[in-house]
Amino acid sequence: MSRISFNSYFKNKNVEVVAGWDHPLQTFFLDILDQNENCIYSSMENSPAFYQNTNELEKFLAENDIIAPENFWDFVNRKQRNFFCKM
Repeated sequence: MSRISFNSYFKNKNVEVVAGWDHPLQTFFLDILDQNENCIYSSMENSPAFYQNTNELEKFLAENDIIAPENFWDFVNRKQRNFFCKM
């Protein structure tokens, strides 16, 4: 599973936004974790859909006023192997 993350704000809380590719499920994912690493949003828990691209995940962040760092989604799309990167 690839795992790429950055820090942001969600619902007035400091959060870590994590996105990547899940090899076994063959889907992209998006998680939002609070400061205690509790998951407060998970695309895999909140939607029955599997994501073959990141468009819906990008849209979710935009709708919640979360701005990903430059090239974040390009990086997520290129890394479909075991990898961790903190942006």
